[in-house]
Amino acid sequence: MDWADILGTEIQAPYDASEHRAFDFWTGHWQADWRGRADGELDYVSDGSTTRQRVFPALDGKVLIELAEPFVIDPETPEGRGFSIRYYIEEENRWVMAQHWPQPGFSGIAFTDQLTGYFDHGRVELFSRRGRPNEDGTVGLRRYVFSDLHEQTFRWDGSNSDDEGATWSTWNVVPFTRIDAIADLTSVGPNLPTYTHGQLCTDAPHRNLDGLVGSWTGSVTDANGTSPATLTAGRFLDGCALMAVTYHTDTGYRALRGYSFTDALGHWVEFLLDNQPGTRHSYRISADADPRSFEDASLLQIENRYDRYLSSERFVTDTALSRTIFEAMSDDNLIIVDQSRDSVDADWVDERRYDLTRIN
Repeated sequence: MDWADILGTEIQAPYDASEHRAFDFWTGHWQADWRGRADGELDYVSDGSTTRQRVFPALDGKVLIELAEPFVIDPETPEGRGFSIRYYIEEENRWVMAQHWPQPGFSGIAFTDQLTGYFDHGRVELFSRRGRPNEDGTVGLRRYVFSDLHEQTFRWDGSNSDDEGATWSTWNVVPFTRIDAIADLTSVGPNLPTYTHGQLCTDAPHRNLDGLVGSWTGSVTDANGTSPATLTAGRFLDGCALMAVTYHTDTGYRALRGYSFTDALGHWVEFLLDNQPGTRHSYRISADADPRSFEDASLLQIENRYDRYLSSERFVTDTALSRTIFEAMSDDNLIIVDQSRDSVDADWVDERRYDLTRIN
């Protein structure tokens, strides 16, 4: 399956402008050496664990996607899988990043882990307030720094601060070394890189959307009328998430939809971002573990470097103004409806209605 074509990795206008390409130093295939600080030492260990990172443009160049997995796949240790996505918000001159890094025993918090920041003097600094409070109830700051940017190498640091940024504790220094200029997205079957043996997130709630996996074709009905459309979906993060891409053949509209159930939050999360200029990502949350509908949770979206990206009050959806409905999902037929309304008292109106038949 050609995920490069499905995701839209060819860079198109307006995303060929230099401000959208500032993160392109990271495109390609990399080895990352995760070096934590040695106990009782100032220095960091010289040989940490290693992962491979595939980084590539998607949505016609609007975003960069990272897919990470262990450099050597060991079926006995299903860990080290990760996903991140980042894009430039032109009107605010800032970058936004969302990520998902599940591990054995912790299914992560879906795609709701976010940071935002800027390029400054040849380095990138992204910040957010951590989602989990400290023991004293305060919520510390987190910082990601990309520095020493060269064609074949760069460095990433992850740090935390519990005093509003006055001091920082760096928990990992990660040198990146380029393997290839192009990220290989070749996959076996419908699944993406980072899916190997399906050993993470194996229980029932995480499997409730597996019927989406595969290739679908049919039509979409929207403001432009009815026209051809496709949907392609595959598993990644070794079973903890699904990625689906809808594509309107006539107009070139393309949207990436990420789905993941997180035990920590007790919800399914839909991450949604399209290739249209000026649009931002959104989150929709399922009411329970049977994800037949997802309602807008706009307060989950990070707004600045000082916001918490996650808190319980942000899961209130009774004021939702948009939602996704899975009207049908069988072996052969898939109907997905994106709806919106002007107010909580207004009727729901279809924005896009997909009526699709499975190809494989």
